[in-house]
Amino acid sequence: MERRVFERINMCLPVKYLCGSRQYSGTVHNISEIGMYISTDNFLPCQTSLEIIMPVNNEIANFRVEIRRIERINDSKLNIGVELADPPGNYLRFIESLKAAAES
Repeated sequence: MERRVFERINMCLPVKYLCGSRQYSGTVHNISEIGMYISTDNFLPCQTSLEIIMPVNNEIANFRVEIRRIERINDSKLNIGVELADPPGNYLRFIESLKAAAES
């Protein structure tokens, strides 16, 4: 059984992502320092990477992710596993705040 390097935090957070010049929406269901699991009702024309736009604390973070897994649930529902190569500081601070809240 494969163990993750970073613990995932379960959540339900709206997210936008760009595929080329088109913007789509989804929901982050779990998140870590280097990855997240997103569900979406949108067709995913990109096959390798996306730009994520998401709220982190009182800011908006934009960053690039690599698609690691796509699961087609049915004709209209997709789950996407992505990895962050270079997570921005505000994103990492957001993850730390989620971990601190979970521990208290």
